[in-house]
Amino acid sequence: MRKIAIINQKGGCGKTTTAINLAACLAEKGKTVLLIDIDPQAHSTIGLKGLNENFQKTVFDALCYPENTTLNDIIVPIAENLSLVPSHVILAAAEQQLSGVLGREDRLSNSLAELHNSYQHIIIDCPPSIGLLTFNALKACTQAIVPIEPSIYSLHGLSKLLETVEILRSEQGHAVSIKALAIMINMRTLFCREIIKNIEDNFGANCYRTMIRYTVKLKEAALHAMPIISYDRACAGSEDYSCLAEEVIAEEFIVTGDMEDTVKVQYSSPQKAENGVVFTLKAPCEAKVRIVGDFNAWSAEHGEMRYEKEDRVWKKVVPLSPGEYQYKFIIDGEWISDPANPQEADNKFGGKNSLLRIN
Repeated sequence: MRKIAIINQKGGCGKTTTAINLAACLAEKGKTVLLIDIDPQAHSTIGLKGLNENFQKTVFDALCYPENTTLNDIIVPIAENLSLVPSHVILAAAEQQLSGVLGREDRLSNSLAELHNSYQHIIIDCPPSIGLLTFNALKACTQAIVPIEPSIYSLHGLSKLLETVEILRSEQGHAVSIKALAIMINMRTLFCREIIKNIEDNFGANCYRTMIRYTVKLKEAALHAMPIISYDRACAGSEDYSCLAEEVIAEEFIVTGDMEDTVKVQYSSPQKAENGVVFTLKAPCEAKVRIVGDFNAWSAEHGEMRYEKEDRVWKKVVPLSPGEYQYKFIIDGEWISDPANPQEADNKFGGKNSLLRIN
């Protein structure tokens, strides 16, 4: 299961809008998706089931009384491939209820383990705060999306969020990759363009290429308790969230690290050819893929690989004489050793380069 938290300690920045519509678009593209509402305001629950729906049990029961209630007991089907774990205002009492309880920060993670990979994607809508509930979501996930709308407060407080993620990594050995999503965008305004630049300056390559344009249709869809693709498939919001879902799916082929059950980049080891050595890898056609090494002075500018549509792989032929060479791939700005080549050498930055010997 791929687990993604939607987080930002600022309210009104589009977390719930993103959680609902990303989940719905992923489901429409054939992914089995479970949306977990872990916010006491229950906006994802309201946004999919309306104001008048009553649930016998909610996520509060699964977190606070796991001996009596599992997530499977409270999952509500929404549409084909899409289900919901509902929330309720009573969830606000969870932090007090679990005060002093050993392992309280792992309650959600433990509950998800009982699903036994029943879903391909878990999307978690978090509250606008860095407390026990958000901490549970981050402990349960390996990825987080931070929706950021264009306002002077949009980046305020993100340092605290990033600090929390760093504490998770350094003190508990749990790494969460964070990516920013620009939302409610109107690129016709200078102010909006400046905010976008601010986001890019703060997050660098960790920004989604997709940006969610401002449209009142998103608010109308929420009012009718519907995802935007069900409410108005032709509007900008539907188009943008569909593109975001495609980008999220494409990430599954370029994620590295230890994300469980996620498809890794698929490489072929270097192969000799008449005109040199063929380096091959499988990655999304939208990615920027390069190879750098001793043979091109570690220059990304001279290492661009070519996407072969017929074979659906990236290739580059490098003319090499007999000898020893160190190299790495660069995928969308991330430097990655070749997992298909077990030969490695230390580099001066304290990491490893792939090592190729040619006789």
